[in-house]
Amino acid sequence: MVLMRGAERPARTTYDIPGVGRLPRVSTILATIANPGIVAWKLKVGSDEAGRISKAATDHGTRTHRSLELVSLEFSRAGIYVTPGEDADLHQSIRAYQEWLDAHVERVVATERLCVSRQHLYAGTCDAVLELRDGSLAVVDYKTSKVGPWGMDPAFRCQLAAYRLALAEDGLICQRRIVLQLPSNEPGRLIVHELTEHRKDTEAFLNLLALYRWLEAHR
Repeated sequence: MVLMRGAERPARTTYDIPGVGRLPRVSTILATIANPGIVAWKLKVGSDEAGRISKAATDHGTRTHRSLELVSLEFSRAGIYVTPGEDADLHQSIRAYQEWLDAHVERVVATERLCVSRQHLYAGTCDAVLELRDGSLAVVDYKTSKVGPWGMDPAFRCQLAAYRLALAEDGLICQRRIVLQLPSNEPGRLIVHELTEHRKDTEAFLNLLALYRWLEAHR
């Protein structure tokens, strides 16, 4: 991991939470570090090409998230699913997610859930909270990044640990953290990453939060 320059941080860096104030976003906190594989790739292809590819990937990810959210919202209506519509190129990925839901999920508890930690003072939005067939609750995040030689970004572990910690403050105790990866270059493939080291990942996130605040204080 390496520190990121301030210019590379997300444009939207905070949430305004009524009664709490302005809190840093989880994505902003995670932007304090960077995946070295991604950094090396940007240096290899150049900033202009990296920007073009990143924009296309962001657009694809946004459309995928929108479609999967709609599928989740319709899940309780057995056998009725959202059709791809204008996002017909996502059909295989949508179908893969539908099949995963049918096989493993009992109930969709929430989608696009705002997670606010009033104890640690940060906020973020998780893609879904799901009740699985075994009765456990899982905080879930969708990823559309390609499968690369650097493997899954370790920041994902901190991201879901942050969501899990904040959800617990609202009484939603998630026993499981799951990343569902639908690679943009492999339509129809769904990779399930189960994250089990809750304590270690939570400690890592809180340490990162402390580093973020230290950097902010010395800007």
